[in-house]
Amino acid sequence: HERVASRLVANIAGLPVTASHMLSAKLNGPKRALTAVLNARLVGMIDRLIGRAQDVLQDIGITAPLMVVRGDGALMSAAAAHAHPIETILSGPAASIVGARWLTGADTALVSDIGGTTTDIALLRDGRPAIDPDGAQVGPFRTMVEAVAMRTSGLGGDSQVHVVGDGLDGGVRLGPRRVLPVSLMATLAPDMVLPLLEQQAGSEAPGEHDGRFLRRVGGAMAAHGLGPREAALMERIGDGVRPVGKVLRTRMESGALGRLIDRGLVQVSGVTPSDAAHVLGLLDAWDFDAARFALRSLARRRRGSGDVLAPGPDAMARLIIDQLTQQTAEALLEEAFAEEGDGFKGAPATLA
Repeated sequence: HERVASRLVANIAGLPVTASHMLSAKLNGPKRALTAVLNARLVGMIDRLIGRAQDVLQDIGITAPLMVVRGDGALMSAAAAHAHPIETILSGPAASIVGARWLTGADTALVSDIGGTTTDIALLRDGRPAIDPDGAQVGPFRTMVEAVAMRTSGLGGDSQVHVVGDGLDGGVRLGPRRVLPVSLMATLAPDMVLPLLEQQAGSEAPGEHDGRFLRRVGGAMAAHGLGPREAALMERIGDGVRPVGKVLRTRMESGALGRLIDRGLVQVSGVTPSDAAHVLGLLDAWDFDAARFALRSLARRRRGSGDVLAPGPDAMARLIIDQLTQQTAEALLEEAFAEEGDGFKGAPATLA
């Protein structure tokens, strides 16, 4: 039935189709369906990624076949990764575990792979990473993909910085969504981003969308089947970089924008720990002035007590980096408590 339905849908839509039997032969209908949905949402993204990698290899004269690491540490062809991108989930951390073992020689260790989007933590025991018998877990979702046993949290160098206004203290929280660092966006569109950031930093009061920008990504295949509200937002964004405040006209459009982001059609830029690292002199890759202007605006946002978040961009940057350290420590502790099992009473997150 799946094969017949797949052929019908492919003939009608002319687009790639994912069927659950292509991904797993195990029983469990809901988990099979979830895995198929996640795979389908990744096809457009992996198509662009593999295509760009193959173009670069061709440009520099490399004719060897392109291979992709799977989540269990094995290799697959580029064609297989294109059809089954879900199997590449946690492939980077899987390779990192092997690398950590080789670099340190440690037989037992917690390995933390901190990237732009996530922090992935795994236990190395007797020199080997364990394979998760229940399938790879992505956020709250459990898939049928074989991968290393990994605890993934939405915390990385490009995690979105959220202002916490609840209570008298307030502060910032990082993740789980990834955004493009504003210092990087300023290098992509310097004539528009940097002057606007400077203007926002010098305004009388900070705006809700200060330091946030949008740009379109993806191709026609990914944009297929948009609703009228999403299509209107895509039209407003156009082909360049636009400030969020100029694109969103009502709060009701925030949901439509979120759906475009989730589908990989729109990329958001905002303040991240990477920007904070620029301000503190820990990183020198993109536009320092853009990072400083954006953090100056963010520092003027108010806590629940009415006080500003920070007295200036340097203090704001330190607040963000400290929060990154705090959440990383909590993630490591959660994994340690989870591995101890019944040795401790209580949920790992609570104990951490």
